[in-house]
Amino acid sequence: MSLIDWLTPPTVTTVNPRREVLAGITTFLTMAYILFVNPAIVGGGFELALMHALDTNTLSPQYQALVYTVKLGIAAGTAVAAAFGTLLMAFFARLPFAMAPGMGENSFIAYSVIPAFTTVLLNMGVAGPEAAEVASWWR
Repeated sequence: MSLIDWLTPPTVTTVNPRREVLAGITTFLTMAYILFVNPAIVGGGFELALMHALDTNTLSPQYQALVYTVKLGIAAGTAVAAAFGTLLMAFFARLPFAMAPGMGENSFIAYSVIPAFTTVLLNMGVAGPEAAEVASWWR
């Protein structure tokens, strides 16, 4: 059994390389937005938790750099999770489905869990910036 035969789902009778490449590009372009939106959502929740922990309305450049670093980490994690889920579907389920983290759960975590966890850490005596940073690690 050749690699192409093994990778082709049982219901597909013919494989057209041009069609497969076009389908892959279309799927990537359809899902690529999550690489930008997901860090903005979770990073926004982290930024709000950090401002609340510091009891301020604006962040200093040092804390803005921290928020930027958290957003980069979330973008990298989103890309790795999407690649892992898609490869899992490709090689184990043998289906051409792309998988990525959902934005609904990320919104819940960003605007409910991270601020609540930061508040709990503040009540335990952890300093404001450290509490927000630990809350973002939990994600």
